Amino acid sequence: MSRFFCNEQDMKDLTFRQLQDYLLEHYHQSRTEEGLFIKLVEEVGEVAEVLNGCSGRKEGVQDSNETLAKELADIIHYTVAIATINDIDLTKTIFEKDKKAAIKYQHERDLEGFLKGDWKRMNIDCILNIDWAMYIDWLLRILQISTFIAVIIKITFQNKVYINNIEIKEIKPFEFESLHTNFHYIHEFTHNISSKPFNHLIFYPKEVDIEIVEFYSLNYDSKSNCLIVNNKLHTVKNLKNYTCLLIHTNLPENMPSLRMKWKTSQGEIGEYTFYSNMYNGNVNISSFKYKLTLKRKILALFGL
Repeated sequence: MSRFFCNEQDMKDLTFRQLQDYLLEHYHQSRTEEGLFIKLVEEVGEVAEVLNGCSGRKEGVQDSNETLAKELADIIHYTVAIATINDIDLTKTIFEKDKKAAIKYQHERDLEGFLKGDWKRMNIDCILNIDWAMYIDWLLRILQISTFIAVIIKITFQNKVYINNIEIKEIKPFEFESLHTNFHYIHEFTHNISSKPFNHLIFYPKEVDIEIVEFYSLNYDSKSNCLIVNNKLHTVKNLKNYTCLLIHTNLPENMPSLRMKWKTSQGEIGEYTFYSNMYNGNVNISSFKYKLTLKRKILALFGL
């Protein structure tokens, strides 16, 4: 008679240790090993009877696999029960016995190796079944967002940058005529009309438009020990590409008295103080360190 029956929905994987714990609770004081052995022999006889029916050696015996399964379950039940009341660890014993048999009969691997191989295959299958395209896509998205955030932070805290979109160059009076060849239009500003200017400079944009150019006079403040902006002297608006501003002034060797400020169409703000270069006399500039407006920072975010 079978003792193992349950709904298929309730079936779970069962280990020897779990079964032994259950049978120890069941047979703790109710059965002796002799009684269990007698039941085991009976169940072995019932299995033999079912097998005879399956082979056709005995008539009138139910020969279904379901009957055979139930009788085999009974054999397992009483075998494990005998081991349990004798305090035998079947799991440990099975591993040790199998290891010796694998050595004796030269098996390719023992039970322990087989189980480890299954786990290895399961891990490999899990790795192979991962949707790597999805993970790579998310990784690239994270990197893209991180890069964008880093650019925003950099541009936000970067208030000044060198840009080569203007040119300041000192020229001689004999070069004035050639300006009409190189530029479509020439604006002109003379500083301090009362004195004859000895220096002449041209200021022009390169591949950018300048919205406004303003000239300011400077005074030295002895209290703060710095130059302060005094009065606005002149304003030039819409200095387009291929136009220039011709500036007549004197470049002092001591205290500067003139400053020029401008704003480009891309949002850069620059300023230049006119004074003599005592090192080598060169006052030409082709790259300028600009202060960036909010407009310029927004354009920089989009690579413009």
